[in-house]
Amino acid sequence: MSFLDKLFGRGSGVQPKNDVGIGIVRTVRCNRCGALVTVRIDGRNDLSLNDDGSAYFVRKTLVDDRCFTRMQLELTFDLSRHETGSEVIGGTIEH
Repeated sequence: MSFLDKLFGRGSGVQPKNDVGIGIVRTVRCNRCGALVTVRIDGRNDLSLNDDGSAYFVRKTLVDDRCFTRMQLELTFDLSRHETGSEVIGGTIEH
């Protein structure tokens, strides 16, 4: 394996962990008009530690392109960055 292959991770056989560090994608449907909004959350940069240091959370405000209603998505994670809960104000998460 050449130096450049090692540098760019080609052929290393190392698989990324299956966690939010790679990023998670959620699709939210607006309660008012039914429009879908997709958001990507980077688990390495977007998560914030809560006040008591016991968990992580992320809060995103989404706006659809039909009725321009604001929706607030909040996801919670444990210290291992595994999702433990979700809540949407003004919309619902599509599965």
